[in-house]
Amino acid sequence: SLKELAICYFNGDGVNKSVDKGLVYLKRAAQLGDTESQEYVAKVEKQRQQENAQAMGAVLGILGNVLKVR
Repeated sequence: SLKELAICYFNGDGVNKSVDKGLVYLKRAAQLGDTESQEYVAKVEKQRQQENAQAMGAVLGILGNVLKVR
């Protein structure tokens, strides 16, 4: 199944490890109605949003420190 192929990519099992490719196959499985894949996609997207927010916070903190020095 597409979900199993996605897991292979996530883990690098028999293929070159690629989170991006794994997510493509997982999203496709979700689109085709696999409820477990839908849940996994939602979790991955939430995790990525949190990581992006943390990274943006770090950048803003650095910029704030740089601007204080000037």
